[in-house]
Amino acid sequence: MEMNDSWTLPTAPTYKVNVDGAVFSHIQGSRVGVVICDHERRVAAAISKKLLQPLGPLEIEAKVMKIRVSFAWDIGIRDVIVESDSKTVVDTLLRLCTSLMVVSNVSTGIAYKFQDFRSVQVSHVKRQGNKSTHLLAKFAKEIDNIDNYVT
Repeated sequence: MEMNDSWTLPTAPTYKVNVDGAVFSHIQGSRVGVVICDHERRVAAAISKKLLQPLGPLEIEAKVMKIRVSFAWDIGIRDVIVESDSKTVVDTLLRLCTSLMVVSNVSTGIAYKFQDFRSVQVSHVKRQGNKSTHLLAKFAKEIDNIDNYVT
């Protein structure tokens, strides 16, 4: 596992999938931002998503990982590096720690979906290296519909 302070380019043909989740307790809701970039730093796709259920911080990060993996697969990406600023979720997916109850079912589903990809890497990135997805998650606070896609 690697830990990055800043965003780094993937090598071709791999795409980097960055995601961040945000919990807004005052509106009892959660929001997600996903950015998928190629080896030339071009955005292949992005999504801001409003989740209808209120989730805790760890639950949202696990749910976000599931959303990103499904989103990457749905748009045809088969070689991915998935990055998260949640060390707990990354460690759980890499089986470096015992799966916590709040993420166990989600992480099992993600690990199962990983089998469909040609190649998968999982890494932890500090919040500073995940700014664009954090901004998308915050943007989703203001949207009324469920999904906003950009491809």
